[in-house]
Amino acid sequence: MFFTSRSSPTLLFALTFVWGLQAALGGVLHSKCPTDVEGISFGSCRSLRVQSRLPPMINPNPKKFESWKPPPAGWTYGNWKITHSSSQLYLTSFRNMQGDSAPVFPANASLPGQTNDVSSFQPPTSSMIITSYGISTPLRSLDKTLGSEWDGAFHFQGVGAMASTNNSWAILSWGYDKCGIPYFVAWESEIVTVGQPPALDIHVRSDEGPTEETMKEIIASLKALGNEAITDLAERTVPLVQDGERRGLPPVVCDAACQNNTVYSS
Repeated sequence: MFFTSRSSPTLLFALTFVWGLQAALGGVLHSKCPTDVEGISFGSCRSLRVQSRLPPMINPNPKKFESWKPPPAGWTYGNWKITHSSSQLYLTSFRNMQGDSAPVFPANASLPGQTNDVSSFQPPTSSMIITSYGISTPLRSLDKTLGSEWDGAFHFQGVGAMASTNNSWAILSWGYDKCGIPYFVAWESEIVTVGQPPALDIHVRSDEGPTEETMKEIIASLKALGNEAITDLAERTVPLVQDGERRGLPPVVCDAACQNNTVYSS
């Protein structure tokens, strides 16, 4: 797969809009807690406590977590660095992994909340950026009988050359670390076509990941759910390689060939 310069105006517009929105909201790198970056104060955003839930897909009583609230609409749009994971594939074969999310435009009225999802990474020994693209659909849009406890849960469907790739994923925790940097924890189900078992991934606006204190709270909160499978994944969640090579580079632009999953980015 090789990335070309052919552009898809619809997706490019959506991604450009959310990248600009993210910049306005302060998607920045940090080594120490920022107090004010580009005129944006982070102090009021600091999370006091990590709140987690079980993925509703594997929870026999999803209503138990009805008090858990999903992120506000649009909060997950933009560019994220995937800094920690329980996936051995991500640990051994990927570095500088990122994810970009933007609303599908024009929206499908019968499937509200759909997002364009672009994942990208560099191989261990190459500067090439490899992309994959698909669409995430809220499970409540696919099944109108589901209640609010299913908010923040999605079905991912690859397209083009990855049309056989699909799974489900759910946000388990989200918020701001002790420095005010946004993060969310995602559980993803097995991806049968690539032999990828269920995994936990931590997405952060900074490639440095959440603060150490917040990271400890995230793992403790997940283990406190008392689910053996989630506890095992939490204990196996480790830092991924984020070596800074992509710092200063814009997020990938997923053109028509990228959306068909037949290209790499250069």
